[in-house]
Amino acid sequence: MIRQQKRIQHQMMRQRLKRIRQQKRIQQRKRIRQQKRIQHQMMRQLLKRIRQQKRIQQRMMRQLLKRIRQQKRIQHQMMRHLLKRIRQRMMRQLLKRIRQLKKDSTAEEDSTAEEDSHQMMRQRLKRIRQQKRIQQRMMRQLLKRIRQQKRIQHQMMRQLLKRIRQQKRIQHQMMRRLLKRIRQQKRIQQRMMRQLLKRIRQQKRLQHQMMRKRLKRIRQQKRIQQRMMRQLLKRIRQQKRIQHQMKRHLLKKIRQ
Repeated sequence: MIRQQKRIQHQMMRQRLKRIRQQKRIQQRKRIRQQKRIQHQMMRQLLKRIRQQKRIQQRMMRQLLKRIRQQKRIQHQMMRHLLKRIRQRMMRQLLKRIRQLKKDSTAEEDSTAEEDSHQMMRQRLKRIRQQKRIQQRMMRQLLKRIRQQKRIQHQMMRQLLKRIRQQKRIQHQMMRRLLKRIRQQKRIQQRMMRQLLKRIRQQKRLQHQMMRKRLKRIRQQKRIQQRMMRQLLKRIRQQKRIQHQMKRHLLKKIRQ
């Protein structure tokens, strides 16, 4: 009976320990899954923000390239227009000179050919110098406009690069924060695991202590039971001896 009780007690204790361990494992798995879900959500949000920023950067680059192309087209149009005007002016001036030469030739028939040729050459040189000055002025204005447009383009490029760098800094900051949070969560997980292991060890110690105490009590009870059995057997033997002695005494009396 005592052995059966011991076996039953041991079985109950093992079952309890098994249930406690199962519950702890289930809790650990749940916590780890929750933390992993939170980490995945944070990673997804960060990736989403990075993609959005990349799209914004690409859109800004496209807009900037579009503006630069438009400005180049405008520059080419202005160059063509200026060249066209210059050619038109040159043609007008040449036609005007030819007409003037014809008028001068008809009006000044009496003047000598040498004087006419010298005056015509001087006038032609004067007009050519004037045209060169006008052309140089127009070229200077065109170059000035081109330089201004280039400065504007450079400013836009600098602003775009500045924005891209700012966005990169923001991305790096977000990545650092995310990594910091992940490390903090890992530390918390490790702390929780340590605490859980500490509790399990404490519970095991308590369980072992309880088991030892119970075993000690059972042994004490066994000793008491054995002692009582010995005492009982001793009394029975004593009673038997007394009975035998009484019988012998009675038989002796009867014989006498």
